[in-house]
Amino acid sequence: MKINLTSRHIELPEPLREYLISKLEGLERFYERIISVDVNLDNEKSRQIIDIVAHLPKRKVLKVNAESNDMYATIDSAVDKLKRQLQKYKEKMTDWRGPGLAEAAAITTEEPENTHPRIIRTEVLVRKPMTPAEAALQLDSYHRDFLIFMNAETGMLNIIHRQEDGTYELLEPRY
Repeated sequence: MKINLTSRHIELPEPLREYLISKLEGLERFYERIISVDVNLDNEKSRQIIDIVAHLPKRKVLKVNAESNDMYATIDSAVDKLKRQLQKYKEKMTDWRGPGLAEAAAITTEEPENTHPRIIRTEVLVRKPMTPAEAALQLDSYHRDFLIFMNAETGMLNIIHRQEDGTYELLEPRY
C-alpha cells in the first residue's frame, strides 16, 4: 500500500508521522487490497483536520474526514471511520459474489465436434510505461491473472502473470 502525506499550516513531527503510518498500515487487516491512501493534514486556528482518501481496486474510492483539538484524536477518529467503511465494502463484495458462482462452475460444457481452437480477439490498451513493481500493483487491482504493459526500464512490451502460489512471473519476449 502506498501512503501519500500532505500537511498544510502544520509541521509534521516524526512521532506523529510514525503514528499515522502505523495506523494506516493496520487498515490492511480489514481489507488487504488497498492500493494507496492519500492523507491531508491541516491546522486551522485550534482545529486539527484530517482528510483520508483510500483507493481500492476497480477505481473504488473511500473518503473520510475528521476534526478535533488534538491531532492524535483526529487521526484515531478518521482511521476508525475508514475501518468501518472498509468492513462494509468487504461485506458488500462477498454478498455480491454470493453462492451463485459455485453453481455456475458445476455446469459442464459439451465438447464441440470441431477440433479447431476458438479464438476470441481482444484489444489491449497499453497505458503509460511502468516498472514491473508498478505492473504488479496494477495487476492486484484487476481481477485477472495477467497484465500486458510497456516496461519503463527496457522499453519493451512485457507480460506479468500471477501464479497460483501468489508469486509473479515476468515474461520478457525476445525477438
